[in-house]
Amino acid sequence: MQELAHANLVRIRELLHAYPLKDSRLQKLWGLASKSPIILRHSRHRTVLKVKFEQQTWVLKIYHPQRKFELLRRLVSKAPARRELSAAAGLNFSKACAEQVCAGLGVFARPWLEDVGYLPSVQDWGRELAKLNLLGWYDRDLSPLDFVWNTDGLAIPIDLGSAEVKSGQNTSRRRQWLNLRRFLAEMDADWVAQNCQDLLLEHERVISELGKLPKWSWKSWAPPFAEERLTYSAKKLRRRRLHKRSFRSLRECSDFTEIPNGVLRRGFSPPAGQLEIISQWEGGLSTKCGAVWQLQIVGNDLTAKELHRQLYLRELTNSASFKSLGYCASLVWIEGVPRKVNRLTDLLPE
Repeated sequence: MQELAHANLVRIRELLHAYPLKDSRLQKLWGLASKSPIILRHSRHRTVLKVKFEQQTWVLKIYHPQRKFELLRRLVSKAPARRELSAAAGLNFSKACAEQVCAGLGVFARPWLEDVGYLPSVQDWGRELAKLNLLGWYDRDLSPLDFVWNTDGLAIPIDLGSAEVKSGQNTSRRRQWLNLRRFLAEMDADWVAQNCQDLLLEHERVISELGKLPKWSWKSWAPPFAEERLTYSAKKLRRRRLHKRSFRSLRECSDFTEIPNGVLRRGFSPPAGQLEIISQWEGGLSTKCGAVWQLQIVGNDLTAKELHRQLYLRELTNSASFKSLGYCASLVWIEGVPRKVNRLTDLLPE
């Protein structure tokens, strides 16, 4: 990922050289960050840096999407940097600032929020999600990992790139339900089974006590959410999200690096020793070299690329007894106990 981080910084420097920042605070933050960059997160479309400025730590998020249709996207939707600033203002984040430099570059900055290591209970999650819903908060990419907790047990969302806050308005019941569904979709299935009912009870208690809906409004009729329907919907959403997330195994990311005609898990090199044949069938050849299991797929409907992705998907769902180390052309390397394979479906149990 160091290559991607370096490429991102080069692209940001080029863009900011062509389109200088106008906000003085953002200018100073970028000037300090560019001299000795501390990268917290990065992808092909966003780089997050940590900066020390005026005896305070800041988070500097730079959006630099490289989509060909980015100009069209900016005409029909608000830029992520501006959207994050609007959400931050709705949550009373002081000192936050943002600037959309051009269609393909946006910059957002806010003071650093320290996580004190507070371990929230189920009731804490239910209470804080309800309070955020009463502030008009709605997040299309909600994740429990995008919150920090202070010593008073208050949850503060820190990734607002896909969030919006309608200040002075309660989040509609439909959006409250969607927020809860996205939250549960990111939690472990066992956690959801054990705690969903308590989460809903606390959420509905806070909503009923603190909600300020006029009595004459039809919205004041707010029946409690059904636990079974919510958990079922969250389970379906989790499957869709994991299916989409599995495609990251086919490109450069934190787990894999691209090679010609394939990808390899970071830190792994294909075996160079003598291969021992385990089994051979009409669709391929199964061999092993030490602890690495190698499959060569020939004339099969399931390609090496798709087998690699399917194995990674099962790894994400914690249902895999072995994991793919990468693929190249018709070869797939697997970590696990080698066994005789008569068909590829043996590797992909339902």
